[in-house]
Amino acid sequence: MDRFDNHFPDGETVWEVLERVFTVLNTIYDYQCKKGYEEWNIGIVSHAGVITSLMAAVGVESPRVDNCDVVLISRDETGYKFEKKLFEK
Repeated sequence: MDRFDNHFPDGETVWEVLERVFTVLNTIYDYQCKKGYEEWNIGIVSHAGVITSLMAAVGVESPRVDNCDVVLISRDETGYKFEKKLFEK
């Protein structure tokens, strides 16, 4: 079984969470592109489970975030990419 298929009873799998997250992120990206913005930044606040799932989906091995961590993930026409954690201690 893929680790992304695990879930609590009546809960979402990681794949289902990621589907919702990427739908929102792609909608935001498409909107910004239609507006003609060449460069822009947005902030999204979420739970650690969502953030670590997103990090894993873009290739981070053993993703981990602490409370109040800020993670930079970029996107261009080729897709999403983990850049770094900001404000590391």
